[in-house]
Amino acid sequence: MIDSLQSLRFIFAIMIFLHHYPVNGEGFFYAGGSCGVAFFMILSGFVMSAGYSEKVIQPNFQRKSYFLKRLIRLYPLHLLCLLGFISIHVLHYGILDYIKLLPNIFLIQSWIPVNSIYFSGNAVSWCLSDMLFFYAMFPILINFLHSDKKKLKYWLYITILFYLLFMILIPKSYCHALLYISPVFRLVDFFIGMLTYKFYQKLVETKFAERIKTFPFITKSIIEVVVILVLIIAIMIVPHIELRYYAAFLWWLVIPGLIVLFALFGKSGGVLSQLLNMKYLVFLGGFSFSFYMIHQLAIIILQAIFHKLNLEVMWQLEMLVVFILVLFASYLVYSYYEIPITKYLKRKLLWAK
Repeated sequence: MIDSLQSLRFIFAIMIFLHHYPVNGEGFFYAGGSCGVAFFMILSGFVMSAGYSEKVIQPNFQRKSYFLKRLIRLYPLHLLCLLGFISIHVLHYGILDYIKLLPNIFLIQSWIPVNSIYFSGNAVSWCLSDMLFFYAMFPILINFLHSDKKKLKYWLYITILFYLLFMILIPKSYCHALLYISPVFRLVDFFIGMLTYKFYQKLVETKFAERIKTFPFITKSIIEVVVILVLIIAIMIVPHIELRYYAAFLWWLVIPGLIVLFALFGKSGGVLSQLLNMKYLVFLGGFSFSFYMIHQLAIIILQAIFHKLNLEVMWQLEMLVVFILVLFASYLVYSYYEIPITKYLKRKLLWAK
């Protein structure tokens, strides 16, 4: 992956962490959840297109191996976090609670529009349920992108019209379960990521990427700052608009441009590109998935420990300590579980074939 995008993964994972960190009963960073989730879904479509678009259209493409590889990437860490969740709730859970965990075990929880089900277990794993659907749909969507251009435009217009009508007309009580959680509606984010990569590819083919790199350093820095300011404006808007608009739609107007810009600049951009290409930030981006998966569980456990020890400290200091501990735990999980188990399963399930 392009280094600057890898670094952005870590930054948006922090946004989600801040969204889930409770201060006076509410998440500290209101917009961080929807913004972070949209970024990861759109980036996933972008990255999958970069890595698999040419392979998928080949006649010898093996769908089983492809999907198994994606499952191996997600499921072991999901299972570890689910077991961690059960271990801290085992004394308080009844039969009904364990029944609600069944969809979570099989990563189908986001298909059931009931809050206590799609947020069951390690709540953030609902996103993996969506991702598995995206991966299953990816070969179909790639072939769709390679179809007749007129047909493609027709279906794109229909999809946009349907989504906008649904977004406006859906009752408020269903907005979260459908527009924010549902794999069918969030597939649009993933597909936008695929279209973003297609646009990026065209810019590279027309040599625009090379031309933009010749801009003066100050010009490139100004462009980067403007794009970040647009993101900040969107973040500031979120508390003042309904969920139906910021569940996904608002971020489609911002995040694709952010991804394309930093992908085009690479290591030859302005001041923000230089920061995003710092090796330490790129390194942190490498285990952003582990960070995302364990952070909410870790927040609950660490805050419970602080409460039991009667540690009375400023919430800002507590949040910083929790963040550092989650970061360290994420690195350990990534290094000593995620990488080894992924390599082992690939060797046993894929290479054996």
